Amino acid sequence: MFEGKSIRLRAYSKADLKLATAYLNDLETRSLMWPGIMFPLREEDEESWYNSFHAMSNGDYNFAIETISDTIYIGGCGIKGTDLKNRFAEIGIFLGKDFINKGYGTEAMGLLVDFCFGELNLNKVKLQVYEFNKRARRSYEKLGFKQEGMLREEIYRKGSYHDVLVMGLLKTEWSGIEK
Repeated sequence: MFEGKSIRLRAYSKADLKLATAYLNDLETRSLMWPGIMFPLREEDEESWYNSFHAMSNGDYNFAIETISDTIYIGGCGIKGTDLKNRFAEIGIFLGKDFINKGYGTEAMGLLVDFCFGELNLNKVKLQVYEFNKRARRSYEKLGFKQEGMLREEIYRKGSYHDVLVMGLLKTEWSGIEK
């Protein structure tokens, strides 16, 4: 659907759900994106999530991320909380552990931001990231996101409280991605 140099964003299919469940049940992956208790997801949970969305979206858009070279499903990204009056939305991403540190996440987020500004005509995209997720923070900063705030000691992980950073990117700050 939306293609970059090495990955594309496309609609989810039922065939993705087994891998999505496995990726999301990886403890390290889960600890970087899930604020709640680390309870395993069931395939039925993912199927229920999958069945909850459709092409005539209510402002939430979910994309599967796959490699162009071999069409392997490697993760997902999406948009939620779209506010059409004020023209902003929140975005997020996850990748399977074997696909991190290869530039896929930054490229996927760039494509997602392009979609937000180009197709949805948003003025701003925002996200939240745990302060200890330095890899994600670097990726977002590479795309132009700036820290706008901090939710102090918002998340409890591994015996201590951690801050959650709120980051945002305005359409006027976005220079696009290299294709």
